[in-house]
Amino acid sequence: MTRVPGPAAEIWPAPRGGPLKIEILTRDVEKKPEIITCLRSIKGFWTSSGKIMADGVEAELTGDYILLTVTVPWLADELVRTLFTVRPVPFAPSFYEIAGDPKVIVTCAARPVNRIIPVLETIDHLDLEAGELAGRFETEWTSRDVDVSASFEIVVQGGVALARVKFASRFRESEYHCRNVLARVGLTRGLALFSAEDRDFTKPAKVSPVALTAAATVDGETCAALLNRCPGKTSFLEAERQYRMDLPGEGNYLSITGDNNKSACVRVHLETPWVIDGRLIDLLGELLGIDRAEVSRTVTGLTLSPDDLLHRLGFAKEKEFLLFRAAVDGLEASYDIGRRDMMVRAVLPWSEAGKSRAAFDRIKEFTARVMKLAV
Repeated sequence: MTRVPGPAAEIWPAPRGGPLKIEILTRDVEKKPEIITCLRSIKGFWTSSGKIMADGVEAELTGDYILLTVTVPWLADELVRTLFTVRPVPFAPSFYEIAGDPKVIVTCAARPVNRIIPVLETIDHLDLEAGELAGRFETEWTSRDVDVSASFEIVVQGGVALARVKFASRFRESEYHCRNVLARVGLTRGLALFSAEDRDFTKPAKVSPVALTAAATVDGETCAALLNRCPGKTSFLEAERQYRMDLPGEGNYLSITGDNNKSACVRVHLETPWVIDGRLIDLLGELLGIDRAEVSRTVTGLTLSPDDLLHRLGFAKEKEFLLFRAAVDGLEASYDIGRRDMMVRAVLPWSEAGKSRAAFDRIKEFTARVMKLAV
């Protein structure tokens, strides 16, 4: 048994058991619109009596404070970033600073005490026999002269960890460096060091549908002919000042946006082009003057290792510092390891749009192979 003097109860109240819970508090009530916008994009969003609920989060918004209770770590990271502001420094217009005051309390199942000890910078209490620990450590993000730190004060007792987290920002820099730092700020780096739970630490990759797309700019006469001659349900989206024509088949539509009174931009989006009558395919090609189309899919938030890219997926490093490309089975794929975005595509003659199912299948198979290696 090893002890460091000072009972844990004197440093922090004993934590209670239960699932992972992250409570984030700020008194910057001007952040309400940004918080609401962020939560609206989450499945299960609804509001009731001053509270907002969504999958993995509950928000209490008052005139004095915002309290967020989150059970999904990657979502907590996104919400914490929302509570900071990059603002110009008074009387120094070429410099910016990061401002924000989020206070955080984390409760979760703890890793074994002997595995947490090496990450601590200060130990205030330790009793290995009783499984008790209290200490502190800090995580930090830096870009040139600006940095943000997260200071973790932890108590472990009865297999449960309770951590209080305080953020601090220092120094001033260009807006680019401030935003570069803020994009990496979060709780999960520190949480991974003491939490026994490892689920939902990384935001799931967002995979778009595979779609055949094409675009053309047409004059007013052609635009009128398109609306008059093509079958499908047509609607007008007032906010976008755009016509939308739903074509036969799931996920098949045209959007028509006016550039001015004399021309319009037409975008074709087909997720099941093989169900469309060949005569309609020919009519669209004739009216729009389309020669070629692209079948593609994008995946955002996808983490792949350089080793897997180069040796298991057939990518090659490009001269651009963060870019990898592959040419596999008639497909072209590009992956930006910094942005964690991938695009897979095949280019086809428009006349083969109705026979493009094989290209769709190849893109789906390649995506599935890539996703198996995602970190």
